[in-house]
Amino acid sequence: MESRFLYEFVFESTPDIINFTGKPLKNYTKVLFYDSLFEFFPTLEVNFTDPHGVIPDQTNFIQDLEFKAKLGNAQDGYIGGQYIWFQHEFNDVTIEEFFSGSNIFLLSHALVDKEKEQNRSWNDTIKNVITDIATNDYSIPVVDQKISNTTGMDYWYQSGIKNSLWIQELSDISYDASRPKKPYYAFINLLNEFYFMSLSDLFLQEPVNLGDPYVIDQSQSGIDSPYSIKDYLIQNGGMDINFNLYQLKNYHTTSSGSSSSEIFKIQDFLYSNGIDKLLLRSAYDRPGTINYTNIIETTQDKYNKQGLINSIYRDSALSYRMGITIPFNPKVASGKIIELKTSSAFESKAMAKEYSGKWLVLNSMHHINDDGIVFSRLTLAKSTMYVDNIHPLKNDFTTVA
Repeated sequence: MESRFLYEFVFESTPDIINFTGKPLKNYTKVLFYDSLFEFFPTLEVNFTDPHGVIPDQTNFIQDLEFKAKLGNAQDGYIGGQYIWFQHEFNDVTIEEFFSGSNIFLLSHALVDKEKEQNRSWNDTIKNVITDIATNDYSIPVVDQKISNTTGMDYWYQSGIKNSLWIQELSDISYDASRPKKPYYAFINLLNEFYFMSLSDLFLQEPVNLGDPYVIDQSQSGIDSPYSIKDYLIQNGGMDINFNLYQLKNYHTTSSGSSSSEIFKIQDFLYSNGIDKLLLRSAYDRPGTINYTNIIETTQDKYNKQGLINSIYRDSALSYRMGITIPFNPKVASGKIIELKTSSAFESKAMAKEYSGKWLVLNSMHHINDDGIVFSRLTLAKSTMYVDNIHPLKNDFTTVA
């Protein structure tokens, strides 16, 4: 049997009060590692069968107890790391003379336990502020810091808030003059990588499975492949996400006290490889949404204002989505790029380019189910979509700069 199917789940506390490492995977009704571009810290849920009620009877719930929790093997790598116990449930009970049921451990990344409200300031670029926090507060190695460039230097004041909230606030106003209309995303993934990255930089990353695309293949060799797609679901967003942002009219006050306005269009905030388009017909005007920003007096104010506008489009910039289930891959986590190769029902096309190519991992869920099977469920996203030359509206769809 190949190594990719021989995985271990490590789950042990410090101090050594609870240690499930080495237990058969079938002892768990569920293990779920989860991360997301839209949630700063990853989480973990562990459901462990406890027919004699040992945990609630002997150990009970110890708030903030630290665990080492990881899934994988030495050859292929691991997801996970250090977590803290923040909630406990005991359910699926049977009526006995003693507790009998299943423990549900709910855990968050251990860095949550190091969060504290701080008052301090920097006179620097936002990139350097973020690098300072990642290095000195979070102790994240430089190799695991994925931080995009930002334009402009100013005084930045962290006023009595925790680091994670402060980082999110800075991501809301971050701006890069070389990519002036691209939003930023800030999060920590299941590989303990710290991301503070613009939309463009996310898509410019190299796929983790470069040269070995995930495919839908029902042949025996395909079913056995570690790059087979076991299930999929197309989840394209449209008007529900984008309608109010097709056009955005923003007002701000100038240093002289007068009012000024600009109109922004959704296509300016998306990422395209130069070929893909927004599947929105460009021939029609759409209603606009009105937005207000603060007084603009300095160049840095202009950068901050544009960053705020960009952040409004975070969700819309990733509205083409697809959910897939694949064999467990400990190298895949939120923020990573993977390649797909999908076949077409039409012989003349051979490949469905609309759903092939690079996809951004929007969130990842890595499971051990009640049969002891390990697999990964990913929500993937694209900013724009390929349009085939024979599509009747090819020339009518909106081009993205």
